[in-house]
Amino acid sequence: MIEKNFFTYKILENKKKTILEEFPELKACQHDNFYSLGEYIYESPSKFYDVEIYNELNFFFENLIDDPSNFLNFLKILNDFNFEFNHAIKTMNELNLKEIHENLLPDNDAELMYFFSEKIVYEYLKINDVVLSGLLKPIACYLRVITKKGTDNLDLYNCIDTLKKNKILEDITINYNSVLRNAIAHGGVTFESSKIKFKDRKEATEFYAPDFIRNFDLLINYANAIILTYKKVLFQYLDVLLKHNITVPSSIMEIELRHKANHYGWKIIHSYDNIIPKGKQYNILVESNLNSRKFMNLSAVYTAMTLEKLLPLKYDNFFVQIKTKYKLSCWQIIDLEKLREYNSGKNVIITDGTYFFEEKYLGEKRDSLKIHKTFLFQKNTNNKNIINLLYIKHHSKKFYNVIENAGVSLNIPNNQIEDFIRKKAQYIISFVKLEKRKKYSRNLKEYIFPDKYLQIHIYKSSLRKRSCSYARQNKNLIATLHINTTKQIRNIVPAWGTKEQNKNCLIVWNKK
Repeated sequence: MIEKNFFTYKILENKKKTILEEFPELKACQHDNFYSLGEYIYESPSKFYDVEIYNELNFFFENLIDDPSNFLNFLKILNDFNFEFNHAIKTMNELNLKEIHENLLPDNDAELMYFFSEKIVYEYLKINDVVLSGLLKPIACYLRVITKKGTDNLDLYNCIDTLKKNKILEDITINYNSVLRNAIAHGGVTFESSKIKFKDRKEATEFYAPDFIRNFDLLINYANAIILTYKKVLFQYLDVLLKHNITVPSSIMEIELRHKANHYGWKIIHSYDNIIPKGKQYNILVESNLNSRKFMNLSAVYTAMTLEKLLPLKYDNFFVQIKTKYKLSCWQIIDLEKLREYNSGKNVIITDGTYFFEEKYLGEKRDSLKIHKTFLFQKNTNNKNIINLLYIKHHSKKFYNVIENAGVSLNIPNNQIEDFIRKKAQYIISFVKLEKRKKYSRNLKEYIFPDKYLQIHIYKSSLRKRSCSYARQNKNLIATLHINTTKQIRNIVPAWGTKEQNKNCLIVWNKK
């Protein structure tokens, strides 16, 4: 039996350590089915979840757990909304994977309106009608049941109203805008210059593009905070749930499957289940760049075993459709009934059909070398660094380079930030210069000539690139470092803020 994903187990071990540091309450678990929580530490946009919503909802669940009967009653309600809840989780997972969360807004109106109409507006509707609705219904239903209120026709509007009356998740209830939702759903959206106008049957409102994108990002942060809380609590009390024969919603475990089974040459990109004559079948679509049948087969079997551990006895058959770099696609079927027999010690063949490519010369050798390289050099590639480069804009002059705008975030406690900037100003400057040379230099001139003009904006926490603005209204902006050792460039220093001359640069603090 394959106990570990030997392609990535070092990465998973490092990730587990970081997850337990971030969520220490999981240390008491007798399992490690929580690797998917790593996305809320490392991955955009999940890592930007709203901390206040997370803390408030976590407190709500902890109060439920204090009385086990209340917690079990809530879980029964959650099970009643199983379809909508799973749909919400899957929809949010797909939305998180879309490349729309870090984009800087286009400078011209035509591209800006295209970006909103094609990439943002209808995703906003999905967040409301599918994601928030599916996530909030179990909570609102539970609150209505304990206050002896009816639970019929519980749509999103009524869920928000219930939360508002019970004074829970107030940031969501305050920022929920039914006019936007209704206007998008019923075609009441018009674009005028840099403004977007929304009109439903009763009201109308309008937003400048940056304001609407902030509203959109806020909803994403709220939804990810709610999902994180659900996941963390369900993982935390998984052992208790299993004792009461309560299963964790399958959508959560399916995402966990991807985090455990994926590796450099094997990526699950879609999954669904259906009914076949043998029973219930779980189907996955995989992208693979493996060269050999042996390692493709190992990947498929490990995925099937992981599925059975996460969702025991739920499926009878497992089907893998594999997209490879070769012309012919491949597939494999694993009989999960026989897999269970194999796990109990019986000597049985678990595969029930296979179609793989004709293996090229040295295919297995190439995969073996890749695995050994991965084994030797596996690292957690998403480590939380003290300094992270958010963006950089630069160009070169005749004999020197200019970093006209760069943004960095600091992952250190708030009470240490100012002291760190004063003492480590040169370190921050050197970090930006090095990152520019390593990742953003397009020619030899940009690589070897000195950087004589720099303006570096420092933010107190990691945030989306498009959330960065240089004005003092940005509450995340701490300070700006300014250097100008040229005679040709006019010294343009921010007019706002408190200026302090450091031995390495001028520091402009974002405060009066």
